[in-house]
Amino acid sequence: MVMNLSSNIKIASIVILSSIFGIGCSNEAAEHNQLPSISPISEIGRLQEQLDSPSSDQIMVVAHRGCWRETAENSIAAVETCIENNIDMIEVDVYQTIDGHLVSIHDKTVDRTTDGTGDVSSFTLEEIRLLKLKSGAGGSDAEITDWQVPLLEEMLLAAKNQILINLDVKEAIYGQSLELVEALEMTDQVLIKMVALPDDERLTGAAFLGKTYFMPIVRQCRPEKQGMICSKDLSDVLPDYEKFSPIAYEVVFHEEEYLIDGVDEIKKQNKRLWVNTLQKHHAAGHMDLESVADPDNHWGHLINIGADIIQTDNPIELATYLDSKGLR
Repeated sequence: MVMNLSSNIKIASIVILSSIFGIGCSNEAAEHNQLPSISPISEIGRLQEQLDSPSSDQIMVVAHRGCWRETAENSIAAVETCIENNIDMIEVDVYQTIDGHLVSIHDKTVDRTTDGTGDVSSFTLEEIRLLKLKSGAGGSDAEITDWQVPLLEEMLLAAKNQILINLDVKEAIYGQSLELVEALEMTDQVLIKMVALPDDERLTGAAFLGKTYFMPIVRQCRPEKQGMICSKDLSDVLPDYEKFSPIAYEVVFHEEEYLIDGVDEIKKQNKRLWVNTLQKHHAAGHMDLESVADPDNHWGHLINIGADIIQTDNPIELATYLDSKGLR
């Protein structure tokens, strides 16, 4: 046994020295004596592991429409900027042209974000590609860029193996979106969300279930919004979603008590809790503007309640804040 152990040590030493100093050995010897290789976890693998394993000291950052403040929303540049700044996930919007192509754009019309006018669904792909994106969040005063409205495929490829993607499918084109994600072999990188109660046929029959990550959007009922898909109590509805194996719950609330009511159930299911600081009614008044100015009392406050994914229009500032607190 001692001789065998000594021989193994010698062989290991030769292999290590060979790799360091470039000393050659025959293919046969290399195959016979090869040491097991240890590959570092990839960036996308690290992000997948974080998403799958909720942790109170690992808060994830989602860039709403990409890192658009530095570029243009739903643009290739917005994806690349998020990757350069180590953002965890980008939210990408999906619409369909009149000739059946999936493009990344948020609004029903092209008016706000491009130099054109009209419904997205009235353009052919060739026509919409002639338009130029406006900088930032667009609008009448925004500068015109040289960037085109991107195909969804282009957005996905720009993100492949580098950053997680949350698809916000704006029309009844979940099936077509899923087909593209599968064709690009990116199902393990994509999260699809849906506003639907647990018994809704759109959800119970959704083709993406079990193929991509899934997240239901659960909203607190608002008296002024009659007919909205919502629930009065968060804790009551959450158990009915568990059969769909969600990776997280996106909770939209105007009263903190609604969110607090469901935190224990979400943690019991070992799921992540996603909140948005985009608009006043998304997170009981905790908005990006106030969060950037006073992060402890807004982003930090939501984290203390139990949020561990935050979607924001200020992803770089949020990431910087989390880094300063050791929360990434």
